[in-house]
Amino acid sequence: MPDDLAPAATTQTPPPAAVVPPAAAVTPPPVAPPRSAPAAGEDEDTRDEDHQRAISDVRIRERKRALKELWGTSDPDEIAKIKQQRAEADAAHAKEQEELKTLRTKEDERTRAQMTEVERLQADLTTANEKITTLTAQIAAAKQEVLSERQNGAVKQAAVRHRIKPKASVMRVVLAEFGAYYLSLSGLERRRMTDPTQAERHLDRWMRGFAKENPEMCEAPAAATTTDDTVQTPAPKPAAPIARPGIRRPLGSAPVRTSQVQPRVPPGPRAPGTDENGKTVKPGLPNSMNAAELAAYKRKQGLKAS
Repeated sequence: MPDDLAPAATTQTPPPAAVVPPAAAVTPPPVAPPRSAPAAGEDEDTRDEDHQRAISDVRIRERKRALKELWGTSDPDEIAKIKQQRAEADAAHAKEQEELKTLRTKEDERTRAQMTEVERLQADLTTANEKITTLTAQIAAAKQEVLSERQNGAVKQAAVRHRIKPKASVMRVVLAEFGAYYLSLSGLERRRMTDPTQAERHLDRWMRGFAKENPEMCEAPAAATTTDDTVQTPAPKPAAPIARPGIRRPLGSAPVRTSQVQPRVPPGPRAPGTDENGKTVKPGLPNSMNAAELAAYKRKQGLKAS
């Protein structure tokens, strides 16, 4: 077969690879070069100076980059000019605002002078009504904020009572879930919620169901303490019988307690102003008499009770 009639060699072209868009070019902040090990014959002081110089260069580049981002340039003279221009623009704007305020005041005074007495009163009434509307809206917003804070506090307290974790993330979920549930209530149920007792019961019932449905948000119950059955608690000793006159006791038996109350002070002469129990008439002391004891002391001493 002639060469010109031979079939041409077919080469398979590989499919083009998927084109991946290049990632956004992010210029990382310059990092201070690491401190290299000293070379042979290199002085330690020279190596420290080079390292400090490299750190200074990094800081200078970082400062220039920050200035360019803030002012558009890192030249100190250009930055000073920009600051001066901004200060002049601010001063001119403030001056224009002051002049505009003055012109408006003069215009209002001129317009008011041209009004009749009825028109002036009507304008004052309109201004007062606008102020009342604004203040009413502010008061309503403040009341709603206070009410929201109270409701959030009640929800958090109920969550703590039902052993829900007092974490900020968990509390945000609890408040969001209860807020959605509250908005789903009907008007009649919301009016019932205005009663504090009914609201607390309703909230406890909802919180109990939430804790049951979300056990991962609740704290683990405290482990119950187990007692060893083999350890026996000693029985209390029986009280000694009260000694009674005319009852004989065998020799060698345990002594019995007497029902006679022992005085709290040793027998003997008492100090002036004290009774048999050591109480004193002086006020402000640990053993001072109360009103009843003082009255009884005065009766015993034949004094007139005041």
